Parts: sequence; C-alpha cells; structure tokens
Amino acid sequence: MIPIVPKYLKSFLKLIIPVILILLSGCYYDNYEELYPELSQDCDTSNVTFAGAIAPVIQANCERCHNGSDPNGGVLLTTYEDIKVVADNGLLVQVTTSSNPDVQMPPGNPLPACDIQKITAWVEAGAPNN
Repeated sequence: MIPIVPKYLKSFLKLIIPVILILLSGCYYDNYEELYPELSQDCDTSNVTFAGAIAPVIQANCERCHNGSDPNGGVLLTTYEDIKVVADNGLLVQVTTSSNPDVQMPPGNPLPACDIQKITAWVEAGAPNN
C-alpha cells in the first residue's frame, strides 16, 4: 500500500526543507582569524636577523632555564655563539617545532607560529650573526 501525501503537504515540504537547510548552514562558526590565528597573521620571514628577531625570542622564552653554570639539558643559550651551536646541529628547530610535549620548548607553552617560522628561516639561512 502506497501512502498518499496530500498536495498541500508536498508543497509545504518543498518550501520548508530548503529554508531549514539554509538556516542550519548559517550556524557554522567560521571566523577564520579566530579559528586559526597562527595562519591568519602575516609573518614576514624575508629579512630575519639575529639581533632583531631571534635574540629577543630566545631571551624572553629560553634564557631563564638555559643560562648560568648549570643550564637545563646542558644547553646554554646566552650568547650568539651558544645559540649558533644548537641552530647548526638542528636542535633549535627540532625543539621549537616539535608537537611532542616531552621535547617541545619552551615546555608547556609553545612559541607562536610566527616566531617558529622566523627561527626556521634564520637557521635555513645559515644562522648569521646579523
């Protein structure tokens, strides 16, 4: 037995279904800048310098643990020469880009994506003292 649907109900469904779909599609929260702040910001890595970009990041985020006579992990990051060593051996990029919480530096508080991009660009440029 085939159910008989009244003509007015068919017309109503043809009208209401598109309206419901339009309303539901408007519920998606798609503010790109808020959802993906690390991708939406402009990060200029074309002219990254040690003095202007790298040293301030290291001083603000790394030096409190990696200084003095007994630095954490035996990694000293107080001078250009110290930082150059970990840049050249790949450790600087490895620990700043790691998603593993046991490896990631600084621990528990990853650097902003732009700072990581600048560090990576500086290391790829040979970690110059500029």
